[in-house]
Amino acid sequence: MRFILLLPVAMLFAGCAGPSASVKTVNRHGLPASLVKNDIYKVVCVFPQTMWQSYDQAGDSNPEGFRFLVYLLSKSTRKGSYADGFLHVKMFRIDQLPNGKSERVLVQNWMVGTEELPRRESSKLTGYSYQPSLYWGDVDILGETVELVVQYESLDGKTIQSQTKQVKVPRQKS
Repeated sequence: MRFILLLPVAMLFAGCAGPSASVKTVNRHGLPASLVKNDIYKVVCVFPQTMWQSYDQAGDSNPEGFRFLVYLLSKSTRKGSYADGFLHVKMFRIDQLPNGKSERVLVQNWMVGTEELPRRESSKLTGYSYQPSLYWGDVDILGETVELVVQYESLDGKTIQSQTKQVKVPRQKS
């Protein structure tokens, strides 16, 4: 009988606290729930001058992709936050038509879960961000003007789109 009475006391000294004492809720990111927001209201993309990437094993300097930063702004913090969902990135080539008008032609469409994206640590000023690096493969757009559109889709299907960014793809990575 003495053993049964001492068992709960022994468990306390052994560090066996109740189940809720040290459990932290995590999400698809594997992060504490406090770092992942579900109140995203805006998508802001930052494209650095060194955005163009060469993935060619042969080592040529032709770009085959690009990288950039994505901030998913939270209503509660007004800063970049991590969020569960998906990023959709569309790349359109801008073709000039004979009549002087231009036409957007979809040349690449990426979709990736936010938990799969490289994360960038927080800055007190801007918050958290993602840093996608996207490969377009054999798409022939060297020297062409393209438009990039980034869209965040939450797990409940709500979508928020960034501003469209128009850039000229270099013939060689600088």
